[in-house]
Amino acid sequence: MAMERDNEVKNAGKNAMSRESGCTLHEMMQYSCRLLPDGVICRPVERFFRKCPGRAAVEVTHVLSTDRVGNVYLSESMEKAMPPAQHWKDIRT
Repeated sequence: MAMERDNEVKNAGKNAMSRESGCTLHEMMQYSCRLLPDGVICRPVERFFRKCPGRAAVEVTHVLSTDRVGNVYLSESMEKAMPPAQHWKDIRT
């Protein structure tokens, strides 16, 4: 059972490069649940994706940075290092 919410991440101007390229960060909250003999325990798992016009979303959870206030952002070096992405329907074997 996964519940999801998709919100644009507010990051206090840290991603100026992303805004210039039209890319935005989005958050998806999923829940990892375990069935126990006396009930179910679920914990939230935050995942972040970079969405750019005309390209597939790419998960960036593992490369995000956090500022002192707790806002997440993609560093300039990671902005430039992002791999090209394709939609599954466009991948040919």
